[in-house]
Amino acid sequence: MGSINRVEHPNAHLQCDWLAFRDQLYKHLETVPENDFDSFTTKLVQAGGTLEFLKYADALFEILLVGGLIQPGGSYVDDGAPVSPFTIFNAKEPAEVDDIKKYIEVLNKLIRRWGS
Repeated sequence: MGSINRVEHPNAHLQCDWLAFRDQLYKHLETVPENDFDSFTTKLVQAGGTLEFLKYADALFEILLVGGLIQPGGSYVDDGAPVSPFTIFNAKEPAEVDDIKKYIEVLNKLIRRWGS
């Protein structure tokens, strides 16, 4: 008789890792006052030293751009997590170029520091 080989999906553990990454990132960002972009930059650069930004780059930019993890189909992962303390979606309505520029500057500094 032949043996039965159980094949596990190669990304089966990945969702849990993304959630843990998001939760750890939120811990770094939740102490920063709203609209303190220099502090957000500092915290993100510090977080990059302990979190694996290159490994979780997709999750990182989902969190920073839209405020949370996105599941296939484009909706948020529905696990009860709050919106990220830092996200472009937190910009004032109606959006002004100067307001969006502040978020983009943080992202540019982060990419320069941790981009590959």
